[in-house]
Amino acid sequence: MNISTLIISLFFLGIASGPSYGYDSYGAGSASCRVWVKEQAGEEKNPLYWLLHGWVAGFVSGAGYADTELTKADADEMRKYVTLYCQRQPSKRLSDVAESLVEELEKDN
Repeated sequence: MNISTLIISLFFLGIASGPSYGYDSYGAGSASCRVWVKEQAGEEKNPLYWLLHGWVAGFVSGAGYADTELTKADADEMRKYVTLYCQRQPSKRLSDVAESLVEELEKDN
């Protein structure tokens, strides 16, 4: 991926948003699961890969900060959960998956 394509991709990820369960999703959370799956499949882990992973980790951290009791999960467990979810439902947004992950971590608590 050349730098121009990356910048344009990040720009569109940053401005896309939409309602989900009474809140708006900003930034990488607005990306579709297709983007996540594509980035997982790539051999080279480019900045978009890390941006998506960081967004999910931040969402889960934010839920914990908001006094939601969550079971601890490491980055690899979260990546596997999101990847499996996204493979099954590629049209979902990353924010939908992150919300599902938080709900799953709440159940285990």
